[in-house]
Amino acid sequence: MSTRSHSPLLTWRGSAEAAGCSTAPVSSSNHSPRHTLAMLSNGYSSVQRARLVNFDLARYFTTVVISDEVGVAKPDKRFFDLALGETGDPAPGSVLMVGDNLRSDIGGGAAAGLATCWYNPGGATADDTGAITFEVNHLSQIEPLVR
Repeated sequence: MSTRSHSPLLTWRGSAEAAGCSTAPVSSSNHSPRHTLAMLSNGYSSVQRARLVNFDLARYFTTVVISDEVGVAKPDKRFFDLALGETGDPAPGSVLMVGDNLRSDIGGGAAAGLATCWYNPGGATADDTGAITFEVNHLSQIEPLVR
């Protein structure tokens, strides 16, 4: 396990917990101004923008990149390059991509040179773990990775 600090890029599909609701690391009590938190999604803009409002999450993200708005989707490296550009062009290795989809989030993030964190609340088994830097089953486990 790496001990260096990563700035998180967060993606989600579906559940309120996966959206960060009522869980660390995107709570007001532990959100750090030294990290840039971005939301990356392959979803439809109208759905994702509504989630940001309905779950009161927009205030935590300095950058939101939605495939429907930018014309390219994860796992395409151009999507991650665009997100990095939107967040001030940090070194890819200093960025942590958190996601639940092994192909688009983890595989795409790793191919773009990012550290990755597989959000795996169901305890699924990955056929290929080479792209996974970290694995967590609850969002509260992410906070120590980005300190």
